[in-house]
Amino acid sequence: MRKVSIKFINSRLYYSRRYLSRNQFYSFFSCNKNEQRPIKSKNDDFLIDESYNNVEFDEYISPSFSFDINIDDDKWKKKEEIEYNKFIEKTKKDSINPSTFFNTQKMTKHIKNTSGNSNYEKLQIHNKHIDNNISSNVVTSNNSTPHNVETFYEKENIYEDDINIFLKNSSDDITLQDGGIIKKLIYLDSNYKSLHYENKKIGAYLNSILDLLERGSTDTHKDENGKNGKNGKNEKNEENEENGKNEQNEEDKVDKEYEADILYKDNKERTETPNERVGGGHIQYLQGHIFNNIYEDPFSLNNLKYQKLVTNFTKFAGYYTNTFFKLIVENIQSLTYNNLVFTLNLLDHLNMKNMMRDLSYEVIKMLNKKKKSDQQDILQNANINKKENKKINDIENNIKLCVHYINILNFHSLYFCEFYDYLIEYINNMKNDVLCFFTLQCFTHSLRTKHYLDKIYFLCLKKIHEFNYEELKCMIYCFHRFCKEYSKFYDLSIDIIKNKYIHLLNMNLNFVQLLLKITNAFNKNDKYVELKGLIAEKIIMRVGNIQREEKKKKGQYLNNSTNVNTSVDMWTNVERHKKKESSSRMCAPYDTTYLGANSCVSKVFMENSVHNTIYEDNIIKIIQCLKYLEYNKKNSEHVKTCVNKIYEMINENMECLEKLDIEDIVYSIVCFSTYNKRLILYNNFLDIIYEKSNELMNAKNICLWIYPILSLCKISWYHRNYIELLFGYIKDNYILNRLSVFQVLKLLSSIVKMNIYDEEVYKILIEKLYKEWDIIKKKLIDISTFLWCCAYINIIYKPLFDSAYNLIIDLINKDNVPIINNVMYKNCFVNITWSFIVANYHKTHTNFDQILNITFLKRNPNENEAFKRLHQISDSCFKEIPKTLINITCLDTLYAYCTHEKCKLLRNNFIIYKKEKDAVKMKNKIHDELINLLKNSFHISFDQYVEPYHNSPYIIDICLNQTSKIGVSIFGKEYLMRTLKKSSWDFMNTGIVTLQMRILHAHGWKIIPINAGEWLQLNFDQKKNLLSEYFKQYSIQI
Repeated sequence: MRKVSIKFINSRLYYSRRYLSRNQFYSFFSCNKNEQRPIKSKNDDFLIDESYNNVEFDEYISPSFSFDINIDDDKWKKKEEIEYNKFIEKTKKDSINPSTFFNTQKMTKHIKNTSGNSNYEKLQIHNKHIDNNISSNVVTSNNSTPHNVETFYEKENIYEDDINIFLKNSSDDITLQDGGIIKKLIYLDSNYKSLHYENKKIGAYLNSILDLLERGSTDTHKDENGKNGKNGKNEKNEENEENGKNEQNEEDKVDKEYEADILYKDNKERTETPNERVGGGHIQYLQGHIFNNIYEDPFSLNNLKYQKLVTNFTKFAGYYTNTFFKLIVENIQSLTYNNLVFTLNLLDHLNMKNMMRDLSYEVIKMLNKKKKSDQQDILQNANINKKENKKINDIENNIKLCVHYINILNFHSLYFCEFYDYLIEYINNMKNDVLCFFTLQCFTHSLRTKHYLDKIYFLCLKKIHEFNYEELKCMIYCFHRFCKEYSKFYDLSIDIIKNKYIHLLNMNLNFVQLLLKITNAFNKNDKYVELKGLIAEKIIMRVGNIQREEKKKKGQYLNNSTNVNTSVDMWTNVERHKKKESSSRMCAPYDTTYLGANSCVSKVFMENSVHNTIYEDNIIKIIQCLKYLEYNKKNSEHVKTCVNKIYEMINENMECLEKLDIEDIVYSIVCFSTYNKRLILYNNFLDIIYEKSNELMNAKNICLWIYPILSLCKISWYHRNYIELLFGYIKDNYILNRLSVFQVLKLLSSIVKMNIYDEEVYKILIEKLYKEWDIIKKKLIDISTFLWCCAYINIIYKPLFDSAYNLIIDLINKDNVPIINNVMYKNCFVNITWSFIVANYHKTHTNFDQILNITFLKRNPNENEAFKRLHQISDSCFKEIPKTLINITCLDTLYAYCTHEKCKLLRNNFIIYKKEKDAVKMKNKIHDELINLLKNSFHISFDQYVEPYHNSPYIIDICLNQTSKIGVSIFGKEYLMRTLKKSSWDFMNTGIVTLQMRILHAHGWKIIPINAGEWLQLNFDQKKNLLSEYFKQYSIQI
């Protein structure tokens, strides 16, 4: 059994022996590879090979339709007949295109070359006659007489006549229920091409058909059911008789209509303009809003008018739809202006993206050709004025056409630079509304079309005073992505807004967000700072109005709730009565009291839900403004007041936080932290971030997940769930690799400033940063930050410290004066020197005196800047490397820091006391507990707050024996770090503690360290036992 193509069967059925030679047959079908090409004989013309053995598909034959036959076995003959009958039924319904079964180009190539043009044309007409016979179920057998080709040749204009008659009689529209006229148009075009009638084109027919299609898609159709009674009855009888036969067809029809409806809905949703989210997703500005308020496109569509047409196009085979639109593309120059627009609209609704691309390419090519020909005609024509007037009208129409095309193409993410090149030449001919709309289309492609925005920018500087408020908003929106490059335009537009339109800002919060974003870009300019203050005043008024409206609504809600309660009481009473008399109410009408109570309840709740939606939307838009209201020294008091008002509004409407985007949550944290506000509200924000962790990780801003920790470290706000989430992201190599080296460095320093210790996390970050050492070493501030982080957490990564030490020595030897004199770089050297001392590099490496000379160069101990850190450096150097100080040029400065009395005031002054207000209380509590234990349990004498040596940067909290130098040091939050497992301050092995213990040990002191975090977790007996062990270790008699 072999698979045989339907084409082969068709050839067996329709082709006569005398019209197909064996040689031509061989070129159409392929047999065995070993079979020799038959030699053509004069007496064997037009013989068909009867052998079906070893049949193979030809590469030119589409195997889309095939069925199984076996000539030698009678078992398959019935199946062959059944499938053949099915094939004939399909040809009746025109569901199979006959032209797909014949590849006449290859089959007739030999005839055209050998038999002359007349035989070739007759064979093509014969093929056309075969197509007609298939559709009318006329089949000729192999033994039938040859067809009268000459008779059919005289009827070659049959399609033209049918189309002309149809267009003449169809005054209304085309329903396209069966697509008959489209099919005839396609057949006519194929005949023109096959008969080489190049002078005959179907452009005129296309225009007429498209006009009828457009009319049918916009006009209201009459109800076809309103017919005479007899006709209606006859139709019903016929439908009843054929109901059984067409049941399956009806189901298929319903399925197709459903698919068309879905397609229509999808197109509707696609063509509706979405919210344009700009600047990290916070300026929500509707392009549709601009579209409606700025420029009314004369070709804008209503989807409801195209629903029937789109549905009809989906009913017949895609082959006809594609071929029909290909004909339009091929005959683009013959189409009218309106039909070019209608065709694109139709393709848009059918979602035929590839065909839209081909059509747009041909349209812009045609427009460019016309532009060149018009220029030549004006030069050659004597009456130039008339030509120029006509050209101006054509340019206006072409501008509208091109603007409409790029608008539709942008919906499908298609970009044709030729349209923009064409339009940019005529921007001076555009009216303000068209210019704004074209600028908006250029904005959507960002950098790809920035060179067009540059040309529009210079034109806008001249015409800025001609724009109305909506047009000015549109231009401000379109240029804001590159606002610093278009600063002159914004200087002029801001003046216009402050003088003419400032009262309108309270109406549109989207535009307010856009202006705030622009003011942040020019935050050093007093003009924009003033504008931010004016905007803040408007937001304060808006917040006040919302709060007043909410109070009114609450009062109304209380009144309505009493009505609802009475209605509910009536409702429940009716329900009880209904249960008692259920049998009698089966026949009785509905109780109006019951219905009235029910409707009253639903009405009240409907009104409240609508109000709540509008109310929440306004609150969300105001909260989104926080992103642009961060602290700035130049900001007016109105900005700070505005932030406080928004904070109050959030506290009153906590339910709105759940509806905020993840970006809004993050930037709210960033804004409040810049004002050093320690708010319980942070916990609400961070809880939402933890719940929306997937949104945080997949946000458009790929580094958004580190923003909260960068802000929280400023106020030392700890949230365990967020920190766990953060550490999980750091351990994920894929997520961490999204960050740049500078972002990773900021992340490391922020975690260190948060005083959270996780050795695994720190090692991951340090190793990743050191891989980018070639980038970090270019900036001294990055080197100092990196070294300080490692020294603070007491993780001395030797490759890093070795590379940094050699780099600093080389830098000093080059005598780089700008680096030495720069104040910021001087503070960097303080951190670098302190880090090397913590790592003991001052004792193990040479040339450390050079680093000390740079660190203390032009330093004054009377200044408070970095005094505490410089005092620690000089103190450790005098004790640990006294011989090295001989070669130091700034020895007097070091000695002045060591002996200065200011150290006694600053030794207990820690920054963390401002962030952690309970740090001092915790240390005092432990201090009191130790005194009570020593007095009551151990009966040991002691001294409090003893200076271990003169002008020491450290203090001994409890001195047990000053002669033996035994003391107790309490290490509270100012020295400790949190651990994530216990969320308590219990990690003591930090760089500060290590340095202090080392220096005190060098001075001969034996220190009993008290870890404040661990001490608070012990009970009385455990605390007592801990002290006993230390006393035994240092031989203290109890």
